[in-house]
Amino acid sequence: MRSDSVFRGEDKNNTIIIVRLNHKWKENGQRKILAFNFDNVENKGLENLTIKYQVKDSIVTYQPLDCNNDDEPGESISGETCPFRNEFKVNVVNPDKVNPIADDSLYVGLVRFYGTTKNSYGNSTSLIFMLQVDEHSF
Repeated sequence: MRSDSVFRGEDKNNTIIIVRLNHKWKENGQRKILAFNFDNVENKGLENLTIKYQVKDSIVTYQPLDCNNDDEPGESISGETCPFRNEFKVNVVNPDKVNPIADDSLYVGLVRFYGTTKNSYGNSTSLIFMLQVDEHSF
């Protein structure tokens, strides 16, 4: 994104950006693809938004199943706070967390501030990217 601009919604409850990107692990040399990448920019902002990651086919909408509870399938990764699986999704309407659907194209990030980026921010913005966690706000 270019420097010196703000991507602003009316408010985070009424301005919802649905991200429907797909990316496989290390496809084209990248770990993941990003919806908003603030890389080496200045004076950039996100305000009054909800940014939500969803996967959709012609019939069903899915959410990634990234972070599992202890009683759900998963494998621990050293240094992670919970078991982590980035290749499974569940139906939003009727999630079956015990038998999730395999999908290896869920390596998507929502927002990243990186490099020499400065004076850039997210304000009154919610990031919703997995079923287990309701939201992360900053």
